Amino acid sequence: MMVSAMQLIEQSSFGVRSAVLTMTSPEGGPRFVLLPMIHLGTRRFYGAVVDELGKCDLVLMEGVQGRRTRLVTLAYRIAGRIHRQGLIDQSRGMNLTTLRSRLVTPDATAAEFATSWRQVSLRMRWIVYVLAPVLGIWLAIVGPRRALGQDVAVDDLPSRDDALAPDQIQALQSAITDDRDLLLCEALWAAAESELGVKAVAVCWGAGHMPAAVRFLRGQLGYRITHATWIEVF
Repeated sequence: MMVSAMQLIEQSSFGVRSAVLTMTSPEGGPRFVLLPMIHLGTRRFYGAVVDELGKCDLVLMEGVQGRRTRLVTLAYRIAGRIHRQGLIDQSRGMNLTTLRSRLVTPDATAAEFATSWRQVSLRMRWIVYVLAPVLGIWLAIVGPRRALGQDVAVDDLPSRDDALAPDQIQALQSAITDDRDLLLCEALWAAAESELGVKAVAVCWGAGHMPAAVRFLRGQLGYRITHATWIEVF
């Protein structure tokens, strides 16, 4: 049986846009509003995301602290500070001051990420450390729109390429994505089962984590997508 994909990040000749998916359960409980993030975008994009977050009672936000994370994400931060073509990095683009009281970060702690990171071969870790600033400079030179617009589409189906990746790449994928997906799904479960009267839960995580969130909500929790719209990234 063919399974159609739900597009989470869409790219076309006109640009890149991110889906805003509302998922509800026929058995009741809070609705989930999924906001797949790209870590470089226009200030208008990040402002629209913050507006959506403000409509929800609880915000589940990704965020791993620590020196290792800052090294891994260095490319985006370098490119975002150049402000070329009007793009900035997520940390500068999103003002979360008014959302602090409803913000929860169920992501890996620095220690948890360090444990996962040590499973990656030393050689692969050094490749990431060396390439991160190089990629950031390259993004600044060619322009993030041109570089990121080539292959950023994301849907909710599992990737066959991930299953066929070499062991070193799979270990890297586990540290950056898979292990943190489990934490996100645990947070979704807790929010769905909460008896605190939360009516709307925003999920603001990187687009690469959203396929796991959609599959978990659909599969284990019986949720369905009841509304979808788009926000232009660039």
